[in-house]
Amino acid sequence: MPKERFNEEKKGIAVRIQELIAQGESITQMMEGTKNSSLGWKEKRRLKKEAKKALDQYRAECKELDNDYLKLRAEHLNYKENNPLLPVAKLILGILSIIISILWLLQLIFYVFPKQFTGVSLFPFLNSMFIGLNDYFPILASVLLLVFALYFMFCTINGGFSFGLRMFLMNVHEMEPHDTLITSLVFNGGLILMTVLPLLQFCSKAFGDYAAQSEVIDILACRVVQRGDP
Repeated sequence: MPKERFNEEKKGIAVRIQELIAQGESITQMMEGTKNSSLGWKEKRRLKKEAKKALDQYRAECKELDNDYLKLRAEHLNYKENNPLLPVAKLILGILSIIISILWLLQLIFYVFPKQFTGVSLFPFLNSMFIGLNDYFPILASVLLLVFALYFMFCTINGGFSFGLRMFLMNVHEMEPHDTLITSLVFNGGLILMTVLPLLQFCSKAFGDYAAQSEVIDILACRVVQRGDP
């Protein structure tokens, strides 16, 4: 980022800091007002609720401001080292992610949910594509299956990190680049490990027609499920 633009962005951040300072003072006065003995308990409860809501919003805005400043500083320091192809690569990955997400959603609608609740799928969808590719180009079918499974796994990891961040509406076990506590890392790592077997079983059900003769179907769909049945 050029120095002139960096200075302009810094001025904007300075304005946001002053606004947050004023907002913090207003929240402090609001919280002190809840201690007024002349107010009824209903009024105090309403003020406490408003103060808590304002405080949560204030914390979120402070966190956003801190992230914006760190991002701005990193862009300024690494201005000459930035790769101009990186935004293009991110755009392409974003478009591919949207396409894969839509395909996963259609697979759930046409195959997974109907087969789970009625025992019969409406349409094999991705299973038909994998089976057709397997007859002519088996490696491509395996690669595409790997792409869908890995994408689902990365979405699960991202969701696990978000759950660890917002558990019980509080900032718990936050994951930050170069600033993650070891307890947060262990918590989120354990959370991800808990999702491995459910993720594997879900993928085996989503692509059950394609992987009908595989070992994973024999293990999860037959042995594990039958052991869980009364």
